[in-house]
Amino acid sequence: HHTHLAHAAGAAAVRREAPEARIGIGHDVAYVDPATTRPEDVAAAVRYDGAMHRWFLDPSFGRGYPSDVVAWYEAHGLLDGLDLDAVAAPPGLDFLALNYYRRERVVAAPPAPDWGIGARVLPAAGNQTGNGWEIHPDGLRSTLSRIAREYAPPAIAITENGATFEDLAADDGAVSDIDRLRYLADHVEAAAAAIGEGVPLVGYFAWSLLDNFEWALGYGTRFGITHVDFATQRRTLKASGRWYRDLLAATRR
Repeated sequence: HHTHLAHAAGAAAVRREAPEARIGIGHDVAYVDPATTRPEDVAAAVRYDGAMHRWFLDPSFGRGYPSDVVAWYEAHGLLDGLDLDAVAAPPGLDFLALNYYRRERVVAAPPAPDWGIGARVLPAAGNQTGNGWEIHPDGLRSTLSRIAREYAPPAIAITENGATFEDLAADDGAVSDIDRLRYLADHVEAAAAAIGEGVPLVGYFAWSLLDNFEWALGYGTRFGITHVDFATQRRTLKASGRWYRDLLAATRR
């Protein structure tokens, strides 16, 4: 809630001092599917999407908090003392940034006392990344089309998209990370399909350039298209990095 308030205040301050600046906001999104057609699972998926996505997207576009999620939270005593009207004023975004990685299949579950949304994400089905995220490139196309249709942002940029796998470096440091290359290629194709459907997509950024410290995952997982030997700091472009470099070179205008 206070992040919404801070972003709106910060955007207003930037507008005053630098009217020519382009202002956006970044949100994490996943493609949410009910795991079954049972009404309770369908409803849980709607609630989960509301809590994880619409709770952030709606205020960013001046709609306040989604009424269905507000009603659910209020019924479970989770919004006491929160000024819901404070986020109703639109910040006037010039672009929307999205981080997309996976599909999440949702089923109904008893509301937990510390959150209470009544939904649970199942383990990944089918192809998945090294940390267990379900690989679903068409979910990116569908998510982009849905957000363009429902929120009509002037422009969208994908600011994170990538995957972690177990990278095995050869003696010369080379890494043939074909799974990551395929992940990126399939998601770039999905992004292109979204553009073909009229989505105002203006940017795509692979996560990440270098193997790095990944939040709670630390150094134990690698997202980079460049391999980093953490002991020596030697950097070697992986197969995915060479593919991405060649893609950029081929499409540069």
